[in-house]
Amino acid sequence: MPHPGRHPCATDDSPQRPPGRRRVRDNGPVTPDRQRSTASAPLLRPGRPGDAPAIADLIRRENQRPADTDAIAASLASAPSVVALEGDELVAFFYGRPFAPDIVEMQNMLVAERHRARGLGRKIVGRAEDDLRRAGYHAAVGANSVLHPGTSPERCMVARAFWIRMGWRIALATGGSVVLVRWLGPPGHDGPAEPERPGVP
Repeated sequence: MPHPGRHPCATDDSPQRPPGRRRVRDNGPVTPDRQRSTASAPLLRPGRPGDAPAIADLIRRENQRPADTDAIAASLASAPSVVALEGDELVAFFYGRPFAPDIVEMQNMLVAERHRARGLGRKIVGRAEDDLRRAGYHAAVGANSVLHPGTSPERCMVARAFWIRMGWRIALATGGSVVLVRWLGPPGHDGPAEPERPGVP
């Protein structure tokens, strides 16, 4: 085992640097191609209808359930979405469709298992919410259900905890599903106040 304070690759014959001085390694300029090849995080970009086959493949592979490529393509063409790419491989996505002129229904989000617990999900949701605001949407709705084939109560609890941390709220719950909502309106607002109901104090 190397002595504490020494480089782990140093040997007794390795030249030692004076204390307090560090060698500066010059590997040349960081070009965009080199930056992409050395970066650990996948590249985020807007989703497009041509991504539908790769998204469907990821759903089938990770969730072991059917995926309708044509329906996914239609959603990608209808509202802002985000995909994450590792090289040429699509490894995550978040997409939806219009629910009302100023509300979007977020239909599906998935991160490949090997990329989970690295902050990728937070980045995708943040990017998607910003894009939706710029597109004029004021709110988003979505659902999480243990009744989907291939899921489990434990996995649903983890997903719901994630959405709550991201600022989404549970608006409705049944025995197996929850409806989540997210206010996308002006910054600094939690959303409109609950409307008054006649006859209810």
